Amino acid sequence: MIMDSVEKLESAFASLAGEYSFRKKLAEKSVREWRWATFTWFDLRPLYFERAGYAPGRRLRQAPANRYGRAYYGLDEEERITVERNFNEFGFYETFYNWASDPVEVAHFDYSPDKKPINLMIVRRVENRPISSSTAAINSYIHEDYQWDGELVSHVVRRVAPREHGSLQDLRHWYTAEATYGNKGVILRVELHWPPAPPERTDPIVEVMFERRGNRIYRRHC
Repeated sequence: MIMDSVEKLESAFASLAGEYSFRKKLAEKSVREWRWATFTWFDLRPLYFERAGYAPGRRLRQAPANRYGRAYYGLDEEERITVERNFNEFGFYETFYNWASDPVEVAHFDYSPDKKPINLMIVRRVENRPISSSTAAINSYIHEDYQWDGELVSHVVRRVAPREHGSLQDLRHWYTAEATYGNKGVILRVELHWPPAPPERTDPIVEVMFERRGNRIYRRHC
């Protein structure tokens, strides 16, 4: 099943370079409101910011005087993000969401004038809950499975296939993220459990990426 998905997504990613204008027009057509933020604030993948070790951005009430490092969002009538632009000193990266697709498609392009593709992600959902995602990217292929405990995601299992000399290697287990929650579903702790590295180790390596410590939040940057 996963291998079948790999081949299909790899083929779609290979065609992405010629689809920039189409995806841009499709995404912008559904925009009903534009908003600025201090940094990227949204990702469809559960526990993404906690696993990555950085905080999501904050929404801004007005356009910033300096756009460097800022994010600009186009939202549809359901307030779903359809366009995201992340600014740097040269221009801006662009990401287009296709919510009409099943699974949802997220196409990410670089800031250069020719808008080269960086990755193409699909997110499979059941009753609006992400259950898995797959990403074909320049340097790798990534697959994630999301395990739910009631209304909360308890585990994320990530598998990665590096791309070497233009060819994908085998998918292998990368890590398992485990989340702990407190009252009202507040995230207390997120750990990454890495597989052991024999022969030196036989037990998993555990990294705390996110933890509430009283009134403070600890984040470990990747």
